[in-house]
Amino acid sequence: MLYPLHEIISHVRVLLNYSPDCKPLIDVRDEPTLSINRIIATMLPTAAQQVLLTAPLAAIDTLRPLTGRLCWKQQPMTSGLQIPMNPMNEKHQLAMAFLPLPDDFLRLASIQLSNWQRPAHIISEESPEYDLQTSRFPGVRGNPQRPVAAIVRYSFGLVAELYSSFPGEDVTIRKALYVPQPHLDADRCIDLPKSLFHDIMQRTAEMVLEVILIRN
Repeated sequence: MLYPLHEIISHVRVLLNYSPDCKPLIDVRDEPTLSINRIIATMLPTAAQQVLLTAPLAAIDTLRPLTGRLCWKQQPMTSGLQIPMNPMNEKHQLAMAFLPLPDDFLRLASIQLSNWQRPAHIISEESPEYDLQTSRFPGVRGNPQRPVAAIVRYSFGLVAELYSSFPGEDVTIRKALYVPQPHLDADRCIDLPKSLFHDIMQRTAEMVLEVILIRN
């Protein structure tokens, strides 16, 4: 849902003057109005990202479809099953697919290739499971029956490494969704999940308060 910045500023300013014991968290009258508003606008996208990174996916209604062209990289086989790297055999060998992620990518919600039996288990490159994906033994890697998607940073940006599939032009993305980075658009509005609005306002107020306390 799109929220105008002025509405968010009003919500956050209310939170900065409220606590259950009726004592204000901070007297915003002690800070110039323009200064408070500017801090809120600056902290808002980061606060929203922090909430969206850990929120249940069912609560996020701002998901976008993930599209793109799959690129392929052959994976090693066990020593007794090594297949020559030639076009005739490539389609018979499991391979990892690369999928470059968009600039506004924040979090992968779900991805399934057309020849996978289920959506992928999603991991990061810091996960202990990531090292297993380059094993010489197919049984411990992701495969069409239990696929794995790893979010990895390359020099040119973030990429989803998809383990594994039999490569070919007929292999496509059946379904993929991601959480975009929230940002203020040209109309000074921001798209936020309705069910997480209060959590994002609360986190924004906390971050604004931290900035003001440091300044004072």
